Amino acid sequence: MPTHKSRRAEGMATSTAPPGMETIWKIVTPDDLAAWKAAGVMTGSDLDKADGFIHSSNGAMVKKVARLFFSDRGDCLLLRMVPGSWDRAVTWVPDEPEGKKPPTDGGVVIHHLNDGCSHVFAAEPLPMSVVTQVLPMPLGEDGAHVFPEGV
Repeated sequence: MPTHKSRRAEGMATSTAPPGMETIWKIVTPDDLAAWKAAGVMTGSDLDKADGFIHSSNGAMVKKVARLFFSDRGDCLLLRMVPGSWDRAVTWVPDEPEGKKPPTDGGVVIHHLNDGCSHVFAAEPLPMSVVTQVLPMPLGEDGAHVFPEGV
């Protein structure tokens, strides 16, 4: 089975974000965000923990995620992250790591899907410093989330 290093040599993995994934977004509940801030690290939601990675997505997909999974919540928050600025090595891969195993070298592997979803794999929780912005996601009069311009 090829390792991430050999995949990089084959041109399948890259340290550069795929187009449209330079910024990734994570929807969180106020309770999750408060717990993460208290811990100083992003430990993930219950779904993240169950799936073995941090769910995130690009701007187009985060709107769909909000509509599908958070339509009844006007108190959620939107976390902006720019993996290219993280102080860990970030490798982007088109395939999920075998066995959903995170890298053991302290780096991060982000599995990017064609639909705009991204799955962040890391052996150690990400520090909250990876979050560059926390934005509200209120519900508009039409019942849909209102996103900041540019998302």
